[in-house]
Amino acid sequence: MWQSSRELQDLPVLCLAGPVGTGKASVVKAIADAMGRRFVRINGTSLTTMEDIKGGHRTEVGAGPGYLIRSIIAAATFDLVVFIEDLEYVIESGDTNALLALFEAVDPRHNRRFIDNYVGIPFDFSRILFVLGISYMDDFPEPFMHHLEMVEMPGYIEREKVVITKRHILPKLYKRYGLTRSELKFSDRALTRIIRQYTMEAGLIGLQQQLEKIYR
Repeated sequence: MWQSSRELQDLPVLCLAGPVGTGKASVVKAIADAMGRRFVRINGTSLTTMEDIKGGHRTEVGAGPGYLIRSIIAAATFDLVVFIEDLEYVIESGDTNALLALFEAVDPRHNRRFIDNYVGIPFDFSRILFVLGISYMDDFPEPFMHHLEMVEMPGYIEREKVVITKRHILPKLYKRYGLTRSELKFSDRALTRIIRQYTMEAGLIGLQQQLEKIYR
């Protein structure tokens, strides 16, 4: 297991690329569990400006710490695995400074003295394992690619969706809605029909939503 900041500094910034519902967050959560660290999930919609990442200066009206510092304070520890998902929102904002500030925060080769403009003192972010998530690899600007270790998360084929649904989604829904298998059953044929006729996605979120309608 990677425990020390020195070991984390030797790792590239991991970026998982795949459509919504392909298990990116689940993979990062499993990494956190394997390392014995807390898992923090941050959406890219919260990081679209440099102020969102590095905070505002104290002299500015309404200034406060950046979202990263606030998330760490809420977790009350640096022993974290932080998953920053939906990175396409940061890219689509068109604010190059925001992207530069984000890499200043997450790259273990440069984040040993990350300074939030509001707090004003350096934090050793190299103690945190940051993992990025984006929908498609093509969305990432070429100049930043050399900072990353890109891992593609392809969509599930139909048979994989059926198996995952039976093993993981259905048991969770039985428990959530207080039903038993004798009261509600799904054959492979029924699941396949739902997948083909009611969902058009690479992942499983839409499928779960359709199943929840049936349970309700």
